[in-house]
Parts: sequence; C-alpha cells; structure tokens
Amino acid sequence: MSKKELAQKAWSLVSDTSRVCKPLLWLRDTDSCLPMAPELLPSLRQALHTMIELPEAVEALCEKMLSTYDRAIKKTWVGVGAQPRSSRLGNRTKEVGLIRALDYAESKREEFKADADLVKKEWHKSKDWSLLFSLTKKFIDCLDWGEFVIENARGEASNLVLESVELLEAIEKNKSEQAVREEIGDVFYNLMACCLSLRIDANDIMR
Repeated sequence: MSKKELAQKAWSLVSDTSRVCKPLLWLRDTDSCLPMAPELLPSLRQALHTMIELPEAVEALCEKMLSTYDRAIKKTWVGVGAQPRSSRLGNRTKEVGLIRALDYAESKREEFKADADLVKKEWHKSKDWSLLFSLTKKFIDCLDWGEFVIENARGEASNLVLESVELLEAIEKNKSEQAVREEIGDVFYNLMACCLSLRIDANDIMR
C-alpha cells in the first residue's frame, strides 16, 4: 500500500471516528449510550472494515494488546486503570482486592499470548470477526478493565478520535514503519473497545 493510499484510509478513519465521538460526548453521566448503537453502527462498521485493509492490522492489534498487558501488570494498572486518582475500580478488584486481581492477570498472561498468536494465524484463513472480538473481551477481562472500557463509551470514543489523528500524523510526518504499526494497533484496539462499550459485536460488523 502506498503512502498516499495509507493516508487516505487514515483520513477516512478520522472522519468515521469523529462521527461516532460527537454524539457520545453530549451524554450526561446518567445517560445510557446503548440507544445510540444503531445510529453509530454504520460508522463503526465502516471504520473497522477500513482498519482491516491496513498493512498487518490484526498483527498490530495483537501486539498492542500484548504490550499493554505487560505494562498494565508492571505499572499496577490492573483493575484501576492508568489514572492514579481514578475512583473507578474493576469488579474483580472490588471483590478480591488488587493483589489478587494482579495475580489473576499474571496467571492468564501466557494463555492470552497463546490466544493472540492463534488469532493472528486463524484470521487470515477465516476472516471471522468473532476471533477479534473474543480476544479483545478476554484482554479487558484479564486486566479487569470493564469499568474503564465496557462502561465508558464517552471515554472510548474520545480515545478513538485521538488515536486516529495520531495515526494520520504518523503517516504524514513519515514516521517509521514500526511507529505507524503501533498507531494502527492503537486505533484498532480503541475501535474494538468502542464497539464493546455500545454492545456491538461481530455479528453486527459482518452484516
């Protein structure tokens, strides 16, 4: 894929993710995002189908989740997110405490890596979106991040736009292939996470 084609697809992602973000940002804390899912599905579906056309996008997604998994354990983000003063706690962390939530994440790390390796192989044979959704759900569960992702549509939508802009900038500023690949992984993960926060799944994307 040429740089021009890559930039065009990145612009398309910025456009689609902006359409998703704008209505979600107007939600109040007491509002549910779920009634908006039918309205936002076409843009999310189009963005994901654009995403999958980017070079080695699935590999970039899996690498993104694996590197984040390791950072979350090292920096003690499991169950509490990356904001030290956040009042949000993951459900597992609330039930059993942070130490045991960390133990759980560590115990599942190799299993998650094996699943990610399998998804990278199987995707190119089946093009089955359920593989990507299942892996993303497992990632969120292992790190006990449901409260920060599944229950945080506004935050996910904001992250999604920011990551899409960063991908476009990486391409336009001629950053290294590895830097662009990392941005592809960031956008892809946040797209998946935004879908999950709206309870959009593989069947909706494959329609």
